[in-house]
Amino acid sequence: MSKDSISSQIRSVQEALRLCKRSFVAVFMFSFVSNILMLTPMFYMINVFEKAVGTGSFPTLISLAVIVMFLYCIMALMEWSRSRVLVFVASRLDHVLAPRIYKLCFASESGGIAAAGMGSQPLADLNALRQFLAGGAVLVMFDLPWLPLYLVVMVLFHPALAVVALVCMVIMLVLALANQRSTTEGLKSANAAAGEINGQTQRNLRNAEVASAMGMTSALTRNWRQRQNAMLGVQEQASNAAGAYSAVIKSMNTAMQSAAITTGAVLAMQQEISPGVMIGAALLLGRALAPIQQGVMSWRGLVEAREQYRRLNDLLESFPPEKEKMTLPAIAGHLTSNEVMVVPPGGKQPTLVDINFTIPAGATVMILGASAAGKSSLVRTMLGLWPTSQGEMRIDGAEARSYDRDQLGPQIGYLPQDIELFDGTVADNITRFAEVDPELVVQAANDAAVHEMILTLPEGYDTVISAKPGFLSPGQRQRIALARALYNRPRLVVLDEPNSNLDDVGERALNRAIETLKSVGSTVVLVSHRQGAMPLADYLMIMDAGKITDFGTKAEVVARVSQRKAQRESAAAEQKAKALAGGEK
Repeated sequence: MSKDSISSQIRSVQEALRLCKRSFVAVFMFSFVSNILMLTPMFYMINVFEKAVGTGSFPTLISLAVIVMFLYCIMALMEWSRSRVLVFVASRLDHVLAPRIYKLCFASESGGIAAAGMGSQPLADLNALRQFLAGGAVLVMFDLPWLPLYLVVMVLFHPALAVVALVCMVIMLVLALANQRSTTEGLKSANAAAGEINGQTQRNLRNAEVASAMGMTSALTRNWRQRQNAMLGVQEQASNAAGAYSAVIKSMNTAMQSAAITTGAVLAMQQEISPGVMIGAALLLGRALAPIQQGVMSWRGLVEAREQYRRLNDLLESFPPEKEKMTLPAIAGHLTSNEVMVVPPGGKQPTLVDINFTIPAGATVMILGASAAGKSSLVRTMLGLWPTSQGEMRIDGAEARSYDRDQLGPQIGYLPQDIELFDGTVADNITRFAEVDPELVVQAANDAAVHEMILTLPEGYDTVISAKPGFLSPGQRQRIALARALYNRPRLVVLDEPNSNLDDVGERALNRAIETLKSVGSTVVLVSHRQGAMPLADYLMIMDAGKITDFGTKAEVVARVSQRKAQRESAAAEQKAKALAGGEK
């Protein structure tokens, strides 16, 4: 099964980690061998004292040194192996989860899912979680289960040493738990606040030009500084507590080894153990306490990784993978709406109510209406970007959201109000980052009347452009985006205020593009305040306050609008005449 197919079926981070079960078992076994070999320095110390120094035997010392070096090499191999396996697990987790999370981020920003506006935070969480798994901190969890092994060895040395070791471990664990209770909530709150501040900063940076022009930068900086200070206050409090516990535990670790040496010295003076065992026991206790100390030192990373895991798990479980959809025939562009009501993702009040219409394939429809009339909400719903709260929006008889987006997307051209190009070449943007077909690219550019302008760029169609504005004028960006919408002359083209940044030349080019689309039988939905493209429209739709107030052929709607205008003028004249008559009396 391919990585893409596996990714499309994963429902949670937990499920993704289960795919790595064998790898975790391997790390567990490597950890077992590594922790067994961690006893090497202790046994080496004991044997050097008792069999080499005690007997004055250089051959014995050399033999012990050779054996211990061999064991150290095996231990290094075990440490390297488990580290490599965890790096593999981290990379596999990214391969399995990243595609779905990336698509969910896009769906969030486009309104396709209810978790609107989460930005790229899930991808940042996944990257941090991957780095945590690939780092050394996670190995602590594989070392902790082997603490009883060291207690057993202590018991074999002398029960009193085991009691000292057990007391030391309990003290360290109590300190670790106290550290967890005193810092977890603070670090969680600080991380949440930092995420909110980062999101707000990203949104502000999108309006950097406006902020700079109108002198808002200082005020925005003060606002950011206040939020940042509040976050730092919480973070510093939690970090100070963690630092205090870390210092205490580090000092306790040294003190406890001294306690082991003291206990061993008493036992050695009573000739119950040898001096070598006394030193070895101190080394062993230090090794036993090391995972606890490392856990405390890396506690902040553990807390953050747990929060990242929780957020990602909640996201994936809240939006399970869609079932694979059957491939439908190529669309003709027939649009129907039946009693549709739409509440924007994350909103509470509907922006569209009682939407009913039928647009035949190949027709050109012009949608008119004042600002906030619901025009952009309607086209987003037409394209299946926003779900319907009630009723059905259909393309060729199938609900717009029931199509596989990868199948439907190439058959649709969409030019939104807010023009966004992507980092890449001009040709990449026009082809929507598919394989570049030079003939179709030039055709789309000519349809949008932007071919000559592109040739004036430093490298023509291979010129690298940025998503950030500045390199191209708003009109140039809009015309390249129009070429993208017209690429391969799709069957359904939706243009939302396509002439907002166009001059007279650009508007004439837009009209020619619409004529070309009409000639090849494409359905064109045009939202505009300007009347320049009205002669090309077959149907007119007038919207107000989220409702369609009039819809029909251009001649029918124009006749009704003229009739209503004449009636209003007649009523106004009659009322004026009555007012004048009353004044004369």
